[in-house]
Amino acid sequence: MSELKTNHRIFILIDGPLDEALEGFITDRRSRGLSPRTIDFYIEKLSRFRKYILEKGILKVVEISTVDIRLYLLGLSETCNNGGVHAHYRALRSFFNWWENESEEYHNPIKKVSPPKVVNNPKEGILIDDVMKLVSVCKTGLAERDKAILLSLVDTGCRASEFLSINIGDIDLVNGEIRILHGKGDKYRTVYLGRNSRRVVRRYLKTRKELFNHSPLWITNDGCRLSFSGLRQIIRRRAVDAKIEVPGTHDFRRCFAIEFLRNEGDIFTLQRILGHSSLEMVRRYLAIAKTDCEIAHRKASPVDRWNVG
Repeated sequence: MSELKTNHRIFILIDGPLDEALEGFITDRRSRGLSPRTIDFYIEKLSRFRKYILEKGILKVVEISTVDIRLYLLGLSETCNNGGVHAHYRALRSFFNWWENESEEYHNPIKKVSPPKVVNNPKEGILIDDVMKLVSVCKTGLAERDKAILLSLVDTGCRASEFLSINIGDIDLVNGEIRILHGKGDKYRTVYLGRNSRRVVRRYLKTRKELFNHSPLWITNDGCRLSFSGLRQIIRRRAVDAKIEVPGTHDFRRCFAIEFLRNEGDIFTLQRILGHSSLEMVRRYLAIAKTDCEIAHRKASPVDRWNVG
């Protein structure tokens, strides 16, 4: 993948080598200020496609056909699920669309390739009752920190990367506002902590020795910023203690979204808090909340409790 990372070329010729085009595309993505994680996504997916194309003896973008792309995606389906194949398709679509815009009189081969179908079944995430079980077993080690982490994860709906990047100066414990300075797509937004979570966070901060605005909110026992693997270890350890299935970090975000809707929050506010650019994902959470309403109505319908007609 190094050949995609060390690029300084800007002007791409239509008959230029494939590597030259890939390097140009990555340079363009970087110049747009995309996050390192997004850049790594493109590098990973396009490097795999590059290897496949070079093995076929193809060295130029103009030599890549619609059939080549279809066969590549078909081969991926043998080892990747539909979501994984679709991720590769999105990276290829971005690359070929960019190349078409950079070039003249170029026939874009991906325009005739249909995207892989992905079944987006909504996921509930961790149940709020299980979150409380996790909190209840935080009695040893860095108990106050772990309680604050678990409650804040589910109360803010943050992505794990956003959550771990919060500094002391980003949080207002009076009104519960937390500034997310670099969300997905490097976008700024505000999330919130409720009264109970703020109280637990205050108790945790009292165990800290030095607090500066630039200090990380979540730290290890050695005072370093907590990493993603460290966060996973905390969740795994507490889940084992609570004797529940180990949830993923994103399960807390799903729990927040669903509980927000169950508690009569509106989808537009939820969209802003979660940082979604569209309502598509929010509608999936809404589907779960609606199912709850249907089940509750079947149990408590005032008319169904009587023999009518």
